[in-house]
Amino acid sequence: MKVGDLVCLASKNKLDIKELGIITNIITDVTDDPLDMMFPFHVLFASYGGDWFGESALEVVSESR
Repeated sequence: MKVGDLVCLASKNKLDIKELGIITNIITDVTDDPLDMMFPFHVLFASYGGDWFGESALEVVSESR
């Protein structure tokens, strides 16, 4: 995953409405805070703003390249 990719929240229940967002930032530097490395992807959603996610919580819908 890279900045600019269109992603949706991964869900085991396929009946859920897919929430689409765009990756706006990725933490790549190893920091002292382990939470930064657990949730390195900042995703901006149209319906409720942005939040940080781990790779397992996201599915790529369309790559930006």
